[in-house]
Amino acid sequence: MECSVLNIALKLPDKGLIAVTGELSDEERKALKALSDVLVEFVKRRPNMPLHQIIVMLSVALEEGKSLKTYSERTQYPTSSVSRTFLDNGPKMRTGEAGLGLLEARPSQHNLREYETHLSAKGKSFFKSIAKRMLGVRG
Repeated sequence: MECSVLNIALKLPDKGLIAVTGELSDEERKALKALSDVLVEFVKRRPNMPLHQIIVMLSVALEEGKSLKTYSERTQYPTSSVSRTFLDNGPKMRTGEAGLGLLEARPSQHNLREYETHLSAKGKSFFKSIAKRMLGVRG
């Protein structure tokens, strides 16, 4: 079984720099490769996409139909950051350019002042392909 060495340097406030060494199993390497492949898919869509936008969109994919405030609380990102994520990855970016079209807002049936966020058809297709990739399924 082939393993590689993982070296990570951690800086702890009271301990200085600590090196952590561990062996990665083939299964762990495969999981990290899948994660790397998935992140590349996001970068292909927008080369400068911030990690927090990926996290927010994953939160939407896992549970659609919540308000911006709910996703803000769940991800612990400021409401303004979550709002920018929705705009940039919806039909139209804040700058007026075309967005990625992965998210869409729909009026809430429970509160007319709120909108619920859902994956668009394009978003559902994209996140299904991401899930398959993480499971090692091609195509």
